[in-house]
Amino acid sequence: MARVWDTSLFAIAAVYFTVDALFSAITAPMVWPSKKRLLEQIRRRVTSLGLYQSFALST
Repeated sequence: MARVWDTSLFAIAAVYFTVDALFSAITAPMVWPSKKRLLEQIRRRVTSLGLYQSFALST
């Protein structure tokens, strides 16, 4: 029974990492919205925040 769980867990992990790699390869060439002039002020404001303030934005 443990071997079945190990095999299925390995298969799920392999599929997850494959999809993640494909998604990363597809989205890497896209221009991130913060690099556009429209959001330049927001980007500067967020990057000027301290560690805890920026952490609060991500939660």
